[in-house]
Amino acid sequence: LQRYAGTYGHPVYGEVNVQVEGTLLRVLLSHHPNSPATLQALGGNEFLCTFANPTFGIHPARFEVTQNNVTALTLKVNDFVEY
Repeated sequence: LQRYAGTYGHPVYGEVNVQVEGTLLRVLLSHHPNSPATLQALGGNEFLCTFANPTFGIHPARFEVTQNNVTALTLKVNDFVEY
């Protein structure tokens, strides 16, 4: 899991900080500090993203890996959530 830890940029969410917490990853969004999420491994580079705020939803998340380096994270929230 350590390879996925780090800070990723997003135009809407701001800085997306990913930290290892035991067997999960914790996601903190700088523009939404009251809506942390956990990422549970599904296999490969895919995870199940569960936001603490149920309004944001539960969705798959995927890390992009290029030449064995993690380069990006794709997250989704429910469509009706205002950014």
